[in-house]
Amino acid sequence: MSVLYELLTAADGASADDVATALAAFRHDAGDALTRHDVVPIGGGGPRGESTFPFDVVVEAFAERPHDLPAYAPAIDAARSFRFEVDETAIREGSAPLRLVILSKRNAAMDPDRFRAYLQGTHGPLTLATEDYARHLRGYRQSYIRPGTLRRLDGGEVPFERQFDGVVQFWFDDRDGMMAAYSSPGYRGIMNPDEEVFITRGYSLAFATA
Repeated sequence: MSVLYELLTAADGASADDVATALAAFRHDAGDALTRHDVVPIGGGGPRGESTFPFDVVVEAFAERPHDLPAYAPAIDAARSFRFEVDETAIREGSAPLRLVILSKRNAAMDPDRFRAYLQGTHGPLTLATEDYARHLRGYRQSYIRPGTLRRLDGGEVPFERQFDGVVQFWFDDRDGMMAAYSSPGYRGIMNPDEEVFITRGYSLAFATA
């Protein structure tokens, strides 16, 4: 089963509610399961210092086979909206009220296969083994963007800063639990330095859904 994401920016003069209305009309007509995630602002962009999330609505679609989703015009700015397809792996099964989602670019020294292997085989187990971080973690999934599937919805060139390679999802009980995890000595002393191995700093984006 394919999993597709869309990062949608409302058109000038439109709002996230307008995008949601267009999505609701599409979901009524579509046979695929589709979930809309409203973006919950995170102070400072994200707990790791990520840039402020620039999109208004995130769509997660589950389909039996890859296909194109409509551009939801005129509600969105297609030149600032993107779509990609992923493979997902559960590192820790579970869920909780707050979901943190982080999009990252791989380290330029790694190809996509090596990036995926390191994230899944090294950093994932390290995360679970970092006790003062993991005690707050209720669920953890990794998604690897399939090469060649990341596109701008108007068909234009995807800018360098939007050329993501991976998506990670973490579930926490609440914001306090999330911030406790990222301020823990284990995160700062073990996990954060390990992130330098496989991601490019300065290009990650984060948002939460609750």
